[in-house]
Amino acid sequence: MLTRYASQGLSVVDCPVVIATKPVPIDLLVVSSDERSWIELIMGDTAWSSEDEVVYEKQNQFGYFPNVGAAPAEILADSAGTAMGLIFRVTAQNPDRQSLNPGKANASRLFTLGFRKSGVCFLGITQDNTEARRLMESSTSCLRLLKSHSLY
Repeated sequence: MLTRYASQGLSVVDCPVVIATKPVPIDLLVVSSDERSWIELIMGDTAWSSEDEVVYEKQNQFGYFPNVGAAPAEILADSAGTAMGLIFRVTAQNPDRQSLNPGKANASRLFTLGFRKSGVCFLGITQDNTEARRLMESSTSCLRLLKSHSLY
C-alpha cells in the first residue's frame, strides 16, 4: 500500500488510532510532499484523502505551505465507542507576517472531518477544539466528500 505513495515521491507516516484503549479499523497516514502535508484515512479497502481540502481548496487557504501540525489529532467517538470523525491541526506561514518570521509557521486552523455512511466528509475549519467538536456533534452537513481511491 505505501509503495503507491513512494512512487509519487511522497513520504508517509502511519499513525496508530485508538479510542479508549481500543484499536479501531482506521489507518491514519500523514502524507507529505517537500512543502505540504495532509491526512489520509484508510477505512476498509478505501483511502480518503484530505489533500484537496488542505492544499488546494481556495476557501480553506489561510497561509503558505500548509502542513499537518505536530499537535495530536483527535478522533471523537459516540457513547458506543464508534468513531464519529477526526479533528486535526494544519499550520501554515501567514502571508501577512512573513517579514517578521520568514519560514516559520505562524497561523493554524483545525480541520474537521465526519465519518458518514457515504464516506469521509469535510465539515469545516475552526479556530478551536470546542467549535470543531460542536461541528461534529451537531451532525453538521457535509460540505464535500473527501477524494477517495480504492486500495485494490
